[in-house]
Amino acid sequence: MIDKSFLDIKGENIKKGKIPIDLFNNKEDTFLAMAMEMYECIVNNNKNHKKTLFICPLGPVGQYKYF
Repeated sequence: MIDKSFLDIKGENIKKGKIPIDLFNNKEDTFLAMAMEMYECIVNNNKNHKKTLFICPLGPVGQYKYF
């Protein structure tokens, strides 16, 4: 039997789980946050002389205009 209790998480309890979750007011805020995460990762890796690899799915793609 699969535990599906996570499908019934309400309001403020969404942030109390084992997996970190960020909530945004709208998709533009989400896209901007995603772009900044990507940017910071690249800058940090460049400082440490590491290559950066992202696996980018087909969607969402709204972050790319900020990136």
